[in-house]
Amino acid sequence: MDDSVDIGMMDSAGHALAAGASAYLTAYIHPERLIDAVKDLFQSIELLLKVRLEASNPLGLRGQPNNPTVLTRLAAIGVTLPPDEADTIAQLRRLRNDLQHNSARFNHRQVLGLCRSALIGIDRFVIDELHTWAGDVIHSDEWHQLLGIEEIHARAVTVAQTRLDNYRDDPEARITACPRCTHEAMLRPHPDTGASCLVCGHVPIVKD
Repeated sequence: MDDSVDIGMMDSAGHALAAGASAYLTAYIHPERLIDAVKDLFQSIELLLKVRLEASNPLGLRGQPNNPTVLTRLAAIGVTLPPDEADTIAQLRRLRNDLQHNSARFNHRQVLGLCRSALIGIDRFVIDELHTWAGDVIHSDEWHQLLGIEEIHARAVTVAQTRLDNYRDDPEARITACPRCTHEAMLRPHPDTGASCLVCGHVPIVKD
């Protein structure tokens, strides 16, 4: 069909991650946004795990497996999660189910911590297992806020340095300090192109 829209699992996972991260940050001031954060972050996790399973086993998603089954099938091919990440996913799934199917009562601080752990786990998983990066799909202003999480910040610096290595010997590229995050990661690939920070995503605006 000419008006069809094709959206893959990875695209959907990125969309859910960006929405979940935004809701998580907003929930510090507006606690009700935790409802969206829990649903979106779990959806992102669920899809990312399926993407990883299908990458190793094209038949791995037969029977439309639920999240526990996907985790079992991943373990069977040698992809296991650290115990703290597995526990975070289990807690997030239970809360998501309560929010979708029943009334739910939760502690604001505890669920903020749960969502924070989910974001840390997602950030690690996509780098280690899918060779991609959460910083590429989250809005730069919100990503800059998430860099306040030590684990996410450390991985962002590592990813940025790896990407910058591709430009260090390029005479036309320029790498300078970012005015927002202060990392030496502001890249201008060519004199005729714009610049952006590969750590925090900042894009400077040139005023007339």
